[in-house]
Amino acid sequence: VLGVRARYEKELRGLHEEKNRSEEEIRQQLREEKARTKELEGLQQRVEELQTQVQSMEGTKGWFERRLKEAEENIEKKTLEHQEEIERLQKEHTLHLQEKQSEMEGVKQQMVEVEKQRDEHDSTIAKLKQEIKDTVDGQRILEKKGSAALKDLKRQLQLERKRADKLQERLQEILTNSKTRTGLEELVLSEINSPSRTQQTGDSSSVSSFSYRDMMKESQPANQNKSGGGSPQSQRPAELSDDEVGELFQRLAEVQQEKWMLEEKVKHLEVSCSSMAEDICRKSAIIETYVMDSRIDVSGSAVGGHGGSQGEGGRGGGGGGGGLGSVLRDLVKPGDENLREMNKKLQNMLEEQLTKNMHLQKDLEVLSQELVRLSKENTPAGAGSG
Repeated sequence: VLGVRARYEKELRGLHEEKNRSEEEIRQQLREEKARTKELEGLQQRVEELQTQVQSMEGTKGWFERRLKEAEENIEKKTLEHQEEIERLQKEHTLHLQEKQSEMEGVKQQMVEVEKQRDEHDSTIAKLKQEIKDTVDGQRILEKKGSAALKDLKRQLQLERKRADKLQERLQEILTNSKTRTGLEELVLSEINSPSRTQQTGDSSSVSSFSYRDMMKESQPANQNKSGGGSPQSQRPAELSDDEVGELFQRLAEVQQEKWMLEEKVKHLEVSCSSMAEDICRKSAIIETYVMDSRIDVSGSAVGGHGGSQGEGGRGGGGGGGGLGSVLRDLVKPGDENLREMNKKLQNMLEEQLTKNMHLQKDLEVLSQELVRLSKENTPAGAGSG
């Protein structure tokens, strides 16, 4: 009986525990259901709102469907219009292509002509460069010749001055003797008045004889006071004989002849320098005119009329320089960078040449002044030696 009772009590405790667990689970489920109920109550309001939104969206959907239909109709209409516009533009484009093709052919022909003109301009520029180089070489040669001639004349002038000083000293010694003075005067007069001497020396002999006579007149009073009544033969210098005196006057005549030749050379050199300076000035003016003409053409102001007037002016002032002006004007063409750069180089070269010509002109002016000064110095020296 105790064992059965203990077994039943044990089962009873198990049932009580199971009941408690079931109650706890039921309570937990009840709590969950209450929470779900509260949540469903909140969602019910949200469902109502969503249903209201769905109804409004259905109305909006109908409006959008109507707008979509209108848009589709507009798209079809615009598509037709665009198709017609495309066809029209294609026709116009075809016409434009044909016109451009014809223009392209014309431009190709112009390019061929421009190529020919460029070749001609290249050859002309090469010729002009060669002419400028030849002109510069010629000017340098003339400058060297003029400098060499001037140095030669200066050297000869110094030599003749030294010889004239020596002869002047010898003449002063000879003129101290009155008898010798009279004989020398007759000898000089006969030498000056001789036909061969007159033909050779010309005006320079007359100048020297006049100077000699004046010198004789000036020295005559002093020599008369010194001579007194003494013997003429006793007052002759012991170291000079008649042959030496004759040789001395012969040398004097040769010196006068050389002096005259030097004067002729100086005059000829002055004329040459003057003509060369005038030629350089004329060429410099021509080059400057065409350089300024090219600058005006590059600036783009009145290329046709202005260039023509300047070209005519250049041909009138510079003779055969019209070809240079036309070349410089033809070189200035828009769109051709090679020709423009070549023209710029040619202008720079011409400007450099113009600057060199200006310096050369100044040097020639200085040379002319030096020659004039030497001529003026040579004239008194020749008169003194006579």
